[in-house]
Amino acid sequence: MQLTHLSGSFPRAFWRIGKTVTLTFFSVLLFSGCECDTACDERITGGSDPNSGGSNGSSSSSGGTPNGGSADDIALNCSELDPDTVYLLGSFQEFTGDRRVLIDPEEPEALCTAFPDGVDGGAVTSSGSLIYTHHGNNVTFDGGTIYQLTQDPLTLSSDGLEWTYPINPNNNDEQLLFGKSTQLFIHHDSSAAEVVDIYQAKLESTDKVIYRNDESDPYYTLERSDPFDSQVYMLGVTPDGSLLMGDSQTGLILVDTDRQLTRLDAPGTPPYRFKETSRLFTDSVTGSPSVWVVLEEFNGADTPSDWRRWSLDLTTLTVSDDGLFATPPQDVATETDKLKLDADGVLWQIAYSPLDAEQNLTSYLVRKPTQASGESSAIIYSDAYNPDDTRSWSRQERPFARIGLIGELVTAP
Repeated sequence: MQLTHLSGSFPRAFWRIGKTVTLTFFSVLLFSGCECDTACDERITGGSDPNSGGSNGSSSSSGGTPNGGSADDIALNCSELDPDTVYLLGSFQEFTGDRRVLIDPEEPEALCTAFPDGVDGGAVTSSGSLIYTHHGNNVTFDGGTIYQLTQDPLTLSSDGLEWTYPINPNNNDEQLLFGKSTQLFIHHDSSAAEVVDIYQAKLESTDKVIYRNDESDPYYTLERSDPFDSQVYMLGVTPDGSLLMGDSQTGLILVDTDRQLTRLDAPGTPPYRFKETSRLFTDSVTGSPSVWVVLEEFNGADTPSDWRRWSLDLTTLTVSDDGLFATPPQDVATETDKLKLDADGVLWQIAYSPLDAEQNLTSYLVRKPTQASGESSAIIYSDAYNPDDTRSWSRQERPFARIGLIGELVTAP
């Protein structure tokens, strides 16, 4: 079972860093200038080690064309995705919102395309379809159109020299809704896995306002006297249709279908920095439907944050502290808010390396179990920087996904 949450998109009937980028949340200027890297070389030679992209090797591929591949060879079936898998929505092209590509980072050679320019996240439905939010070329925080993807694979030129990304790829995608906010949530009928309600959340003045199914009638409003005093995070929808939210001062909140609010006793002390992701699971001991949520413990501007998991038992409404997630690998310097929980409650998170001597960095996808599990974190996929290789992605035998600054994680809502 999955908690129906979307931050940036929702379900059903419903670049590696390139030349000059201002990365505001790092407050640094990044420089590189390549179209391929060590990870690309390993894709060409058939290397399947999921950690192979994490090495900062300096080997480069010279010459060569895509004549060793075909569209069928590299296609990932976008209509039969696994809701339990955490996918990476990356890009072939640095510094742009187009040429996006979805991969399973543990089996990255298969590619799911195609997306229009301006995609902002997505989710996998229980039936394996992919839903995404589209903002157009000018991304804003006012929301966008929600589509269900119809796959348009890459094509290879007749001379076998160059891949072509589909033109107007969303022309055949089903438009589901025009979203008022990038925070979108759905309620499934658990017996039929069909969408019952669609929720949208938006900050209006100092209040967090939630709409259901349309943009004209507010479903619920969380009144706040000061948005900097108490921040409300939208986390998901439970199987009975209750909205799950987190308040930085009080903890978890449930709003039932009668619009009655219940604040739950929380472990720890405020303020709580919830991350807008969550996952429904069945407790192996009690058999109760439960929810995992993620919190960040900010340790200061120059100190890495700690990341913590809570569990909510939806039968007893008891909130438990599951402890911290494992520390990141040594190569990782900065972790981002781009994160998802998998079906086992493990945290998947996009992160970055320290800047090197030439002010370049590498993007990583890190898998982090809880410390209580006794397992260590690991780099699953990365953009391995290779300054000697300038071949365009379209000339690679097997194009590969870059995380870069626009990478997103996609899984069941």
